[in-house]
Amino acid sequence: KYMWGKFGGDSLVAAIAKNNDTDLTVTVEVPYAELWMGTHPSGPSMVMLQVPWRILTPLSDWLKLNPAMREMPRLKAPPPAAFPG
Repeated sequence: KYMWGKFGGDSLVAAIAKNNDTDLTVTVEVPYAELWMGTHPSGPSMVMLQVPWRILTPLSDWLKLNPAMREMPRLKAPPPAAFPG
């Protein structure tokens, strides 16, 4: 559990996670703070392509097709005040 984040239905992270995992139960008392995305072979994030037809593809494959996206600036934000350390 996290000491920061937004609770239940107020959390965009929870909404995105729920949209991708229908078995997930979003709880009002729980703060949702992190959503991990990546290209690790054992648990890759998936990208929904719409053209030429609707299909899911691993993020790693999508990045190979869109190399300019690999060079996007990374967000640099300070940790939340509640984050210890």
